[in-house]
Amino acid sequence: MKQLKHMAGLFVLLLLSVYSRAQSGPEEGTYFVVNVATGKALAPVDGGINSNIRLKKFNRGGMQKWKIKKYTAKGKNGSMIVSYTIQNATSGFYLRPYFVPDNHEAILSDKDASSSFSIDADEENFVIKSIKMGGDALYSKGVSTGDDEPWFGPNEDADGYRWQLVPAE
Repeated sequence: MKQLKHMAGLFVLLLLSVYSRAQSGPEEGTYFVVNVATGKALAPVDGGINSNIRLKKFNRGGMQKWKIKKYTAKGKNGSMIVSYTIQNATSGFYLRPYFVPDNHEAILSDKDASSSFSIDADEENFVIKSIKMGGDALYSKGVSTGDDEPWFGPNEDADGYRWQLVPAE
């Protein structure tokens, strides 16, 4: 009987652990996605399909608003899998990596299947990783002139890979 109680207690701890990991990302909502290193916000160059995304001065403009939607599913081993889509609130198109071997720039897509991310809390910031790109993280790739470019690459644990999700009111 004592062993059964111990196993029941371990089961409850396991469930709480899975639940807390599933809750470690952001809540669904509309946000400004701001890079910690630059203080600039994600914004498409224009509202069309395959438009490039840039990091622009954070001005709370309409093109800087992104809808984040959360999806949960059970994995093959019964664990909870959480993923997110990131959709531009103005154009309705989705953030995604540009899938070519030598370029992993962020662009807009009309398909939500290409916008599949994990968003993990990292202290008060978030790390946004592309599921379709094997977990490569969104980061600010500085350019010599003009606006910074958001790209996807291996997480280097630096501020350029960290994002604040500022609620859009």
